[in-house]
Amino acid sequence: MVGDNSASFRCVVSNSVNAVTSAPAILSVNDIPTISDVGDQVVTRNYATSPLAFTVNDLLAAPASLSVSATSSNPTLVPNGNIVLGGSGANRTATITPGANQLGYATIKLTVTDGALTASDLFLVTVITNLPPVLSPFTNRTVIGGGNLTVASQASDLNSPAQSLGFTLATKPSGANINAASGLITWRPLITQSGTSNLFVVVVTNVSGLAATQSFWAGVIAPQKPLISAPNMASGHFQFTISGDAGPDYTIQSATNLALLAWQPLFTNYAPVPPFLWTDTNAARPQSFYRVLLGP
Repeated sequence: MVGDNSASFRCVVSNSVNAVTSAPAILSVNDIPTISDVGDQVVTRNYATSPLAFTVNDLLAAPASLSVSATSSNPTLVPNGNIVLGGSGANRTATITPGANQLGYATIKLTVTDGALTASDLFLVTVITNLPPVLSPFTNRTVIGGGNLTVASQASDLNSPAQSLGFTLATKPSGANINAASGLITWRPLITQSGTSNLFVVVVTNVSGLAATQSFWAGVIAPQKPLISAPNMASGHFQFTISGDAGPDYTIQSATNLALLAWQPLFTNYAPVPPFLWTDTNAARPQSFYRVLLGP
C-alpha cells in the first residue's frame, strides 16, 4: 500500500522454466467530497436568512479547490439567484432570500464537487407570514409624589429573523416618557398629582407594522409633610434638621415678615434621603422665618 487512496501492484508472469515480474504500478482511487448538514429553516416573508454555515472537505483535494453550487425546488418562492454562497476553504455559507411577498416551501440543494465526483445536502426553507411581537403583562405600580417610577418593558419578536421593535405610550399621565428603543418607562409625578391613579398603555410595534399592547395603572401617594426639628446655632449660623419621605425635592424658603408672605427660596436639595441637616450660611440675615416645600 502507498496511501489511503492508492495501492502498489506488481504483475508476475511465469512458466515452468522462468518468471517475469513487472515494474510496480500505482493505482489511485478518487473519493467523494463531503458536505455537512444544514438544518431546515423558517424565515419571515420579505426577510432573508442569516448566513447558514456548512463545511466541505475531500480526502485528496484541498477544500479551497472544491466548488459549491445551489438550486431551489421552488424558484418562484426562492429564485436560484437569491441563494448567495460565501465563505472559503472548508467553511462555507449560504444566505437564502425568498422572492418578494412570497409564502410557502422550497427545498434547497447544496452540491459540492471536486471536478469529478459530487455530494449534496438538502434542507427545507419555509416562508411564513409576519407575526406580531409579544409584550409581557405589567403589574400595577405605586409611586410617591415627587418620587421616580421606572418600569421595564419585556417584549420579543417571533419572526425569523427577529425584527427590530419600537415602543410608544398610547396613554400616559403628564410627564411620563418611554425609551423608543428599549421600552424603559420613566415618570416623576408632581406633588400636585398625589392621590391620583394614572393609566399607562404601552404599544410595541415591529418594522412590519404589527403591534402588541399592554396596560397598567400607577397610583401616586402623597408624601408626608416635611418636619423641621432641632433648631440651634453653630459657629454663629442657624441650622436645623429636615425629615420626611425620600423622593421629592426639598426647597427651603425664608421670610422676614409673615404678614407680607414674601417667601424667598434659599436652597433646594434634589431628591435627598432624609433626614438631612441644613445651615443658613448668611450670618447677616435678620430675624427670619423658614419653611420647607416639596417638589416638583
